[in-house]
Amino acid sequence: MLKVSAVFYVAVYCILLVAATLLWSAATATGLRDNIEQVIGDLIASGKFHFVGSELLQAGAVGGATLVVLGTATNVMLTVLYNLISDLVGGLSLVVEERSVPRARPARAKRSERRLRSAERLPVTEEPRVAEAPITPETPKILIPEVERRQARPSVPTPTSPPEIPEQPLSGVERATDTNLEAFGL
Repeated sequence: MLKVSAVFYVAVYCILLVAATLLWSAATATGLRDNIEQVIGDLIASGKFHFVGSELLQAGAVGGATLVVLGTATNVMLTVLYNLISDLVGGLSLVVEERSVPRARPARAKRSERRLRSAERLPVTEEPRVAEAPITPETPKILIPEVERRQARPSVPTPTSPPEIPEQPLSGVERATDTNLEAFGL
């Protein structure tokens, strides 16, 4: 940590020192430095106020070097403190395992797989009988449990003897759909 901190702070120190020198040169070339000296001289009622560039550069160099030493020492002390604390309490451990990544499947396939998995996890109950509407080109095949259809349309009279509905095993998707309809109270 000592080496990394020292290199980092020395690099920042050099960058700031060069930037300050370039800004000083630009302010002198544009006359901005003379204007600032005049304003400060008027504020303190002294017509002979001037910045001395060499003294400012020397003060910046000494101050920057002091901050490099202090920053590096602070980082080293914090690292030692962290290591002591982690030795006492155990610290954190990060373990990275290599696993094979399955190939990406289309979103539609993932959704149907999730539906099938959720249908498999649901408790198996007695499946309601399903009434099939006649399949014609105009009407799509709709599967609605007989009990639910009567509740949905109470104004339609029910026949005296319901037609025989052959029992067909439901596919996984139809079973999941029926389960979802029951969950919503439909």
